[in-house]
Amino acid sequence: MTRKPNSYWRYKVIRDPLYGFIGLTKREVRLINTEWFIRLFRIKQLSHTYLVYPGAMHTRYEHSLGTLYVADKIASQLGLEDYEREVVRAAALLHDIGQGPFSHLFDEVLKWINGDCTHEHLTKLIVENDDEIKSILRGENDGEDDIYDDVVDIIEPEKRQYKNILLADIISSGLDCDKLDYLRRDSYHAGVAYGIFDLERVLNTITKNPKNRLCISMKGKDALESYRLGRYLMHLQVYHHHAREIADNMFLRAVKLALNDETIFGDNTTLADRLSLKKNTTKNFLDFYKELDDYSIYSLLKNSKSKSKKLIEMLEKRKLLKRAVSLDLTSGRDVPDPSDRKTLVDMTEEEMDNLSEKIAKTIQEPPEYVIVKRSEISIKLYEEYEILVYDEEKDKTRDLYELSPFEVKKEAIIRMYVFARQKKKEDAHRAFTEITGIKIS
Repeated sequence: MTRKPNSYWRYKVIRDPLYGFIGLTKREVRLINTEWFIRLFRIKQLSHTYLVYPGAMHTRYEHSLGTLYVADKIASQLGLEDYEREVVRAAALLHDIGQGPFSHLFDEVLKWINGDCTHEHLTKLIVENDDEIKSILRGENDGEDDIYDDVVDIIEPEKRQYKNILLADIISSGLDCDKLDYLRRDSYHAGVAYGIFDLERVLNTITKNPKNRLCISMKGKDALESYRLGRYLMHLQVYHHHAREIADNMFLRAVKLALNDETIFGDNTTLADRLSLKKNTTKNFLDFYKELDDYSIYSLLKNSKSKSKKLIEMLEKRKLLKRAVSLDLTSGRDVPDPSDRKTLVDMTEEEMDNLSEKIAKTIQEPPEYVIVKRSEISIKLYEEYEILVYDEEKDKTRDLYELSPFEVKKEAIIRMYVFARQKKKEDAHRAFTEITGIKIS
């Protein structure tokens, strides 16, 4: 089969701070100029992390380009045919177009209204319903190969059956192009060294086993240890930094307060109505969702007659709530009684909201200024079956989990917070212990 010339894959090049120049095909240039992709310029990769690490202002736009670059390197390493290479590049490029304002944070809002709906499901919905993207993937106007069906097949991450499991693994797995890009990119923009690992070694030792699953070879398994440790440290120090947790939860509280406000749009519809997949046609839902980004959602919330406006204005001025209570629930250090720890670990979101209201009432504080939140940091790369290692000499596939020489923390790290205004911190702490009856050491 005749290979496409290098000029095909480099019809246009874009400079990237991590990789130098990223080459794009003519089809991919059309994809990044669609409304859905341009929208990613207005969605920050790391939500409110910029309030802690000011350099973390990068967006889903450049991450998506970086994901294409890494996917292409994996495709080349595996020796994929040009058609498969095109499919995996397009899927990598489009994998995040369903992201909502402030990225993964908005998944919480979607969950409140639509159950299990996530940005991945919306990505698939967009690709299946946007005429421009469909036309580009089908190659209708330029005589290119029709890759539409195969792209749709691999962009749903939790699907159990794929026509090509290897391509699906490249897009979503323990060793996928998404994770390999965002860890280094987030570390770079935040200005920290936690996410630095030997990407070139990883990419040059990626392989597949006889069952067509994405693996790392035995030669590359050691390079993945810094990758796994990097993910762990990035979660602790960046993704779950307490100030980001506070800002994110202030935003979520603002959204929750405004969901049923009938004055925002001036037509008696609410934000909850417009975000409901059941109450809208797919077209109407997507038309509205396309306009949502970090900036437009702030504007909508500031138009609310609820208390949302106050919280958003506090975020804009970086006047964050403070930690009144911060408890580590993975050990007995902060909460000695195991039954008390279990009570906090098992607390539902509704119960935490009720506790927030009780604390606010007790300390005579407006309820929007008290937030009870449990944070769970679960590092999937420390679980079994996440990364496969293929020993070609023995023709045997192993689990990196069992091969690792390091003893690592396997269980989730769970913390319980109570956030309140600075002047009410001590009152909120005291009210928490009085209401729950939980002794804190």
